[in-house]
Amino acid sequence: MYFPLSIYSFLYVSCLALRSVAAGVMLSPETADVAGGGAPSGGIATMIATNTIRELQLAFFLENLEHAFFNMSLTNLGKLGITGYPNDTIQVVEKIVAQEEVHLAILTNLLDDI
Repeated sequence: MYFPLSIYSFLYVSCLALRSVAAGVMLSPETADVAGGGAPSGGIATMIATNTIRELQLAFFLENLEHAFFNMSLTNLGKLGITGYPNDTIQVVEKIVAQEEVHLAILTNLLDDI
C-alpha cells in the first residue's frame, strides 16, 4: 500500500507527539491482570529495517486511536448506564481498555529502544 508523503509525515509527527505523552508510563500490575497478561519479557531484535520502524509507528498511532475509542466507550457506559446491554459489558470493555494499554506499553518500549 502506498500513501502520499504527507500521510507519512503526519503519522511520524503524530507518533512523536503521542510517544512524548506516553513516555515514562509504567504498566501497573492491576492493568496487566485485567488484560490477562503484560508485556513480553524477551529482548528486541538487534537489527530492524526502516520499513519496520515505520510500520511500528503506524501500529502505535492506531493503538492510540483504539485506546481512546474504548476508553471513551467505558466512560460513556459509566455515565449512561448499561440498560439494554448484557450485565458483563463494562467488564468486557475494561478488559479491552487494559489490553490496549498493554499494546501501547509494548510499542512505546519497542520504539524507545530502537
